[in-house]
Amino acid sequence: MKMSLLKIILFNNIRKWFISLVFYLRKYMRPCKLFFTTFICLLSSFVYAQLNKNFFNDSVIVVRYNNTNYLSQLKTTRIMKLIIDRDASYFFISNPDFKIEEEGKIPSIIKYIDSNKLLFNQPMMPKYDKYNYFSDSLYPMKWNLTGKKEVINGRVGYEATTFFRGRYFTAFYDPNIPFNNGPMKFGGLPGMIIRFYDKDRIFYYDLHSIIQEPRTFKVNKINWGGDYKTFLSIYPEWRRKLE
Repeated sequence: MKMSLLKIILFNNIRKWFISLVFYLRKYMRPCKLFFTTFICLLSSFVYAQLNKNFFNDSVIVVRYNNTNYLSQLKTTRIMKLIIDRDASYFFISNPDFKIEEEGKIPSIIKYIDSNKLLFNQPMMPKYDKYNYFSDSLYPMKWNLTGKKEVINGRVGYEATTFFRGRYFTAFYDPNIPFNNGPMKFGGLPGMIIRFYDKDRIFYYDLHSIIQEPRTFKVNKINWGGDYKTFLSIYPEWRRKLE
């Protein structure tokens, strides 16, 4: 990770430490000292917000996941990429050997960070081209934070579980990476998802890398395919054509 990304993570940890300190010392400090500590805490939050804003002026966060398929006879792994920008994030298949401008141009999922929606495409669906996107809610899943910890590729991940649209999912998130994002449609946890899988291991993601890169990617074309109910009405027909 480049230094500016490290600064964001470091400053976020300091900010969280100040917040914890305020709550811990609330009962023991005189009002004037408590006011001073609270002021420092709020100031650190403001500086963190400005640092985060300035960071995204010309850079993005590029997160790569190892996506392992355990269903095939030979276990296969490929790279998926998540680009996090100031206002949106873009998730699509990636190759770590490519430069950012050489990789896939069409994201599978677009998450709008400051709103409650995302867009996703299904280029194989009948009568819809690869630029057609359907809308869905952003992070509608309800997470259960279990408190379990696990070391994953040198990072401490905290377990969270959810039942979402017919499947049981498990995620491990790192609160030291201050982005509540993750692979596919998932996110909304107090930190970046660094491991994610479903009960049947159809979906299995491990964090491969997280780096800062210049902003070169942009969405060229989006066609409106409909809302999630529209997608569900077409989905059975699409599945029958694939089988």
